[in-house]
Amino acid sequence: MTEAHPGRISVAIAIGAVAWAAPSAAALTVLVPAKLAEIAPNDKVHLLAVVTIAGSVAALLAAIGFGMVSDLTRSRFGARSPWIVIGGVLASCALLTLSVTDNFALLLLAWLAFQISLNAIISPLKAMLADRVPVARLGRTSSIYGAATLVGFATGAVIGAQFLDRPNVGLRCFAAIVLVLPLVSVVVARELANLTDQRVRIDASTMLLALRPPRHVPDFYWALAGRFGVMLGSSMITTFQLYILTDYAELSLAEAGRIVGIGAVVTLGSSIVGSLISGVLSDRIMRRKVPVVVASVIIATAMVFPLLVPEAWAMLVFAALSGLGMGVYYSVDIALMTEVLPNRHWRSRDLGILNISNAGGQSLAPGISSLVIAAGLGFAPVFAVAMAVTFIGGLSTLMIRAVK
Repeated sequence: MTEAHPGRISVAIAIGAVAWAAPSAAALTVLVPAKLAEIAPNDKVHLLAVVTIAGSVAALLAAIGFGMVSDLTRSRFGARSPWIVIGGVLASCALLTLSVTDNFALLLLAWLAFQISLNAIISPLKAMLADRVPVARLGRTSSIYGAATLVGFATGAVIGAQFLDRPNVGLRCFAAIVLVLPLVSVVVARELANLTDQRVRIDASTMLLALRPPRHVPDFYWALAGRFGVMLGSSMITTFQLYILTDYAELSLAEAGRIVGIGAVVTLGSSIVGSLISGVLSDRIMRRKVPVVVASVIIATAMVFPLLVPEAWAMLVFAALSGLGMGVYYSVDIALMTEVLPNRHWRSRDLGILNISNAGGQSLAPGISSLVIAAGLGFAPVFAVAMAVTFIGGLSTLMIRAVK
């Protein structure tokens, strides 16, 4: 089904993207690290790695699971909308739990619940884009989703930084955001009922078939590998952004929080420019791979500055260039991913599998970074490894054959 009113679905998808991206960025880059620094200041790097790795594994499984059940859902509100709303409610409850505990075990459980809940929003939302946007407009709508995601990341980091000394209050604010915005998104989208669509009998064989990854589709897996590399490389830096500023650039916690906020605004501006320009351009030239590769090169280049200069201004340069690169990347990559989907009946499931690249990158990134730091090598080699991984991710995209 393609959308008769592309403007409406673009607005709905943009609201949905902000709904999950802002709380995710605030919690991961500022609020949870700040909370861990209060709970266990001597073990904060190790514990943040544990939280991030465990959450990413949970997100990986949840993306596939919610993608599958979304494809199988028949309701008066459509296949995607019910899960987006449910995800918002559960994510809000998880953030509220995070805000009231100082026990690491409960914090970890709440974080796992939060990551699982977010994917009840993300997988159906991306599938809605694939369901309702024609190929001729896919680049532009994808760029709107990408720009909104980056706006959410930047806004979340900026607002989150204001609660650096009051992380529990910040978590409660974002609990309200993730509760309300998904509901607004589905109201704007007005997804049609799909009760008359062919029902799939849900039994053991159907579930096994749904869980089986697509076969004989190399382009699908090259796309997965490409995104994995870029997400892994960028996450190696962004996950430890607060600690890079305090322990590598040797800033105070208050000053680091200020730089995080400024960097988020800089990233927001450059990412919006990159996203909106590249999406329209990609539709006009009908090319997806070249913008993705260029974006990967820009992101990797951004890491050179903090690698060579352990100062706050270098991290701001990184914020500007990586924001530009991620703007280009997100705007076109979603369109690229949509065009390599092998089966229209399992769009959400396959997008969930492709989301392994996100969750897998975020899962491995803190582990790799913390191992380098724990070996006594400091933060500088982290930038070098992240650069190499990002380049490899960009080059993997060139192996795709079915999409130009």
